[in-house]
Amino acid sequence: VRGGVGMRATIESWVSAQLHEDELLLAQDDAALAKSLSLRPENEKALAGITEASMGSLLSQALRENDARKLRALNEILDKMCEYSLMSTVHRRLALKAIYEHGFDSRQFAHEINDMAALLHRQATIDEAKLLYEHSLAVLERDLGDHEDVAATLGNLANILRDQGKYDEAKTYYDQCLAFFEGSLGSDHPHVAAALGT
Repeated sequence: VRGGVGMRATIESWVSAQLHEDELLLAQDDAALAKSLSLRPENEKALAGITEASMGSLLSQALRENDARKLRALNEILDKMCEYSLMSTVHRRLALKAIYEHGFDSRQFAHEINDMAALLHRQATIDEAKLLYEHSLAVLERDLGDHEDVAATLGNLANILRDQGKYDEAKTYYDQCLAFFEGSLGSDHPHVAAALGT
């Protein structure tokens, strides 16, 4: 699978960062965790009544239990709050959990790093996002062949290449993405319109 050596080095750095962050986060009680989130009034509105105390409890519980479902729910909340640093922590946790449970070249890991790459792209950490998308794409192509997840990852990788100014390379990925969506969904489908818009 492409990106093997660079991807493995990235994972090793994640393990180190995750162990350090977990040590710091889990040493705090729920109230201290809540304070570390520094909920702002606009966040409280976006969270529809979730308080600092309940947020701290949710974060603490999700981290301590290492439950994928709770971690994903937590990330949805953190995304609404624009708490990208904590989202990175949760994404790394989910990715490492997928490696431990399913392996480095598993589809589960590929999906988790795809989500992590999207966050990194939003944070303009382009090179690492590209590395994650490339690994995810290789695994998904191998396991799924022509599939919507593969096409979406092609589109994501094309966006990265476009942002890097590699327009010819980006066009190749956009064309592959568009061909899949047109062939499987028809030219009138919203995914095709979205792919044409890029």
